[in-house]
Amino acid sequence: MIDPKYYPLVANLLKMASEEYANRSCNDYDLSEILPNIEDKHQLAKSMEEENGSPEEFDPNQDYNTVNDSWLFGYFASLFNTETVLPNSPYYRCHQELLGTYTVLSNLFQSLSKDEFSKISVEASKKLADDILTIREAIARAENHIPNISPQ
Repeated sequence: MIDPKYYPLVANLLKMASEEYANRSCNDYDLSEILPNIEDKHQLAKSMEEENGSPEEFDPNQDYNTVNDSWLFGYFASLFNTETVLPNSPYYRCHQELLGTYTVLSNLFQSLSKDEFSKISVEASKKLADDILTIREAIARAENHIPNISPQ
């Protein structure tokens, strides 16, 4: 197990490797021997696309036997990034609350996109009010888990 205090170092090394490998002409990395299971390759590829900000690029029909090596380095660098929230971190609970808030917001916007704003129903208005309250409560809970840091 890697001591979390070394995560920034690992992230920096992987980021440097990503940049170096991006300058090479052949960037295919064969995953077929290390990850022979198609579901494992799909899970990795989907996570990489999500981290890249392009989840729509994931293609479940692709086998992902080979992926770009610099992309792999960059992806794993992001996992060891100093922004990573560790389960034993004082920010972990805050992070969980904010992720929950994000889920509620996503669901809210999806439901609103189905209704026209000018024709919003009473039921949709009540759901909107309930969702806003849920968001406020989640943010309040998250704030309770942010440690007090006195200014220096």
